[in-house]
Amino acid sequence: MQRALEEHRTCRREIQRLTMENARLAVELERLRGLNDDLRGSAEIWIRLYEAQLVRKSRQAEHDDAVSGGSGSCER
Repeated sequence: MQRALEEHRTCRREIQRLTMENARLAVELERLRGLNDDLRGSAEIWIRLYEAQLVRKSRQAEHDDAVSGGSGSCER
């Protein structure tokens, strides 16, 4: 009987430890999800800025070609 009682206490302590660990991990997961959302938002902004810059450079190159008479010069 004593052995069963000690085993029960050991299991109860392990369950308590695991419950606390699960709670800690849930908080950590929520924090990391927030950071991931922030990072994703920043990445999307940088991608849009990069794409806009590519469009501006392309338009500038087209403009430069038109001004130079379309000579096809590669110097820029």
